[in-house]
Amino acid sequence: MEHRLEIGETTIIKVRSRDVYSRDFLAVEEGEHYKFWCNPVDFWIDLSMVVDADGFDNILLREQDKRIPGAKCFQLCGCYGRVDERFEIIGQQKEIEMRYGGNFFIFPNDHHNPIFYFNNFGSVLVEITRLG
Repeated sequence: MEHRLEIGETTIIKVRSRDVYSRDFLAVEEGEHYKFWCNPVDFWIDLSMVVDADGFDNILLREQDKRIPGAKCFQLCGCYGRVDERFEIIGQQKEIEMRYGGNFFIFPNDHHNPIFYFNNFGSVLVEITRLG
């Protein structure tokens, strides 16, 4: 479902750990300013590792095999228009000025091949507020 926010409006998007891209997404314009916040009691499970949206250092996942290199495993990330190369690393909380317009999808960073998502469990609620 598309969420288009006016300045000062807030929405919540549920991000499931098995979804390659969030089912709900933000419709954004370049230059808009948003705040992302995840409740610290929400968590995902990667096989048996319980983590929040800041993710963890997974010694079994090589950097070149990560979907978003430079981000931790299961760290909350987002991308513009389902193009992983146009990404933002978000984590537990972050303010972002959108670099592109279009649809902005969020997801936990994991292996670049979705076949490895079978051992992902849980979901995180992401509160998003448009600041400007």
